[in-house]
Amino acid sequence: MTIMISVAELSKNFVLHTQGGTVIPVFENLSLDVNAGECVCLHGPSGSGKSSLLRSLYANYKPTSGSISVAHEGGWVDLTKAEPYKIVEVRRQTVGYVSQFLRVIPRVPALEVVAEPAKLVGLPAQAAEEKAKSLLSRLNIPERLWSIAPATFSGGEQQRVNIARGFVRDYPVLLLDEPTASLDAANRQVVIELILEAKARGTAIVGIFHDAEVREAVADRLFEVMAFQRSAA
Repeated sequence: MTIMISVAELSKNFVLHTQGGTVIPVFENLSLDVNAGECVCLHGPSGSGKSSLLRSLYANYKPTSGSISVAHEGGWVDLTKAEPYKIVEVRRQTVGYVSQFLRVIPRVPALEVVAEPAKLVGLPAQAAEEKAKSLLSRLNIPERLWSIAPATFSGGEQQRVNIARGFVRDYPVLLLDEPTASLDAANRQVVIELILEAKARGTAIVGIFHDAEVREAVADRLFEVMAFQRSAA
């Protein structure tokens, strides 16, 4: 098996500088390897650090100690030590991320929002837009909305645009933060299918899935995240 993500002895604390430097520990000494074609579900009670770990894997959070190595273009990049330009490169080429909330520039049409990641890596505009249209159709976004900025959409529609944007590229690594949280049963099933297809292509996936049905359908194993955890699952 090909390892795509290797987390070693990872710890994270938050320091509240406005409150006398109070230290809030999040997790400690986490180690985890994720293989190509595998979906690992981060599991644990609310407040255990699942979202903090996922954001660390995307380099949104800087861990207190430890390493996060990602297989990138034939080598390894430790995101805890990488320069900002390298993190941008890894995100563009290797690691996709679907957050719970869509953050876009106002007035940019939904079709362009979805197609953009594919265009950024060199896919011709027409091909990128055709793939975006296919995903928007699968996720039941009406064609009449494709030319409208998704800032005006409902929460569920925005989440589906967000999912389409995350899957428009065949990322080697994909991070999913509760992608089905605001979706109905039909659209949850579409997302399950998209995840299974990504796994079949060899994508390494790490996700948070509070929906038990989705978790059981896509996860190959659970990784228990507990504050001060000292051993890997």
